Amino acid sequence: MLKNLSVVEIPYYDPFKWVVDLKDPSYPISSPCEEFKKPREIEDFELCGVYHKAGVPYTRERLSYLSEDHPNEKGYLGFTRLLSDRCFAALRAENGLFVTGGFCTYAPGIVGGIQRAIGEDKKIGIVWIDEHADIAAPDRTNTDLLAGMPLSTIIGVCLDDWRVSCGLKKPCEGRHVLISDYREGCKEEDEIIAENQVNTLDAAQFKDEAAWRTAVEKLAEEVDAIYLQVDADIMSKEFVPAYDYPVPGGHDVNTVMRNAGIVMDTGKVIAFATTCFYFDTDAPGRETTTLSAMRVASASLSRWKQSPVSRLIRRESEE
Repeated sequence: MLKNLSVVEIPYYDPFKWVVDLKDPSYPISSPCEEFKKPREIEDFELCGVYHKAGVPYTRERLSYLSEDHPNEKGYLGFTRLLSDRCFAALRAENGLFVTGGFCTYAPGIVGGIQRAIGEDKKIGIVWIDEHADIAAPDRTNTDLLAGMPLSTIIGVCLDDWRVSCGLKKPCEGRHVLISDYREGCKEEDEIIAENQVNTLDAAQFKDEAAWRTAVEKLAEEVDAIYLQVDADIMSKEFVPAYDYPVPGGHDVNTVMRNAGIVMDTGKVIAFATTCFYFDTDAPGRETTTLSAMRVASASLSRWKQSPVSRLIRRESEE
């Protein structure tokens, strides 16, 4: 049973400023950080009682890019290490873990925290609900955005130093990853997916409840724990009008709520995250986008009745 919930809120910073220098074969990463003062969707999460939907006591902490926990590291290293630390602490306390307010960029920190808490011998499954695979690699694809590389980092395709820094010493297996609906990709990403036996479903399969349930339940049988991530871009523009980079063919919010709930019903979800529901732009429709974020988060949290954390957690004697 889920007994307590730890909410980790991510501070905002423009994800397009964290980039890899593709001209340098060592692929150095630029990741400037600064504090962001404007009110955001996570203010409404607390105001409107979203975190209460889990039906258990909760604590919340908003992280800072300027934290002194890892003061001498570059932003992308120090912040994802900080996130890994907080995720590790939440799971060691046997809490459910909900990370919100950030971008796909930070997923290696969350998964690293999971592996640190339950051990490298455990199989971590990943359900990546997103229009993108985020599985690019500096030496194979033409994107320089770090936000395009978190999943490839998690499964050991690239940026090993970053992955290890996040606490993910052993890469997750591609065959334990389910990406859907991956509407926007490229030949190079297709090749990475095939080489690593990553599972993908298209938009029609995502809409098909039976197809989605079959894929999710198969993954759940193969792993010890699941990290569930829902990106705003999975939805069509009418549900996330303030999302500036939509790809045609998105889904309605009810489909997303249903499919996230099916993942929760497996009893294997150990951590859950919502991403990309806020960008600092003048795009209209902020209230509608926030409402969709709250609906997806609330529906998912209300279905999260079981977590494997208590039986998987590493005790001091095992370390």
